[in-house]
Amino acid sequence: QENRSLAGRNGGRAMSYVHRYTPPTKEEVKNELLEPDWYEFEIVDAFETNAEGEALVTRHGDPFMKLRVLELASGIVLYHYLFFSEKSAARINAFLHATGATLSEGDEVVLRGSTFVGKHFRGKVEITVRDGKSFNQVALVRPSEAPQESPDPQEAESPEPTDLDDNVPF
Repeated sequence: QENRSLAGRNGGRAMSYVHRYTPPTKEEVKNELLEPDWYEFEIVDAFETNAEGEALVTRHGDPFMKLRVLELASGIVLYHYLFFSEKSAARINAFLHATGATLSEGDEVVLRGSTFVGKHFRGKVEITVRDGKSFNQVALVRPSEAPQESPDPQEAESPEPTDLDDNVPF
């Protein structure tokens, strides 16, 4: 009987509740997880180097790029990684296609972070658990439903590194 609705506590009449809004902290938003599904993303930042200006490389010595992506409906930010190795070629091709690149078979592309900043794509999000921590991971990419310009890799410049998260999932 203690768990009655607000209306029940007031003789059946509707009550109002005054709430003072406080925006979620960066840590609270960072810890939010998207449910597994397809989402629309915008690439808001790209990193090719760490804070010391050194190229990003995996433990196995493969270079990679870290992309900060914003899920447009919720405002949740995720990181997506592009690994540069022969075995990642299909994923790189899929990402170029998803971000609107208009390339022909055999075209050589110089990939820079600024090539992708501002581009949109659809991503299939999954929840991954590693070392007891859950996080979102973009597992598949498709072209965005919103029109966008084609990336021009020849005009791109490398962005300055900022606020790198060293928890690279691999």
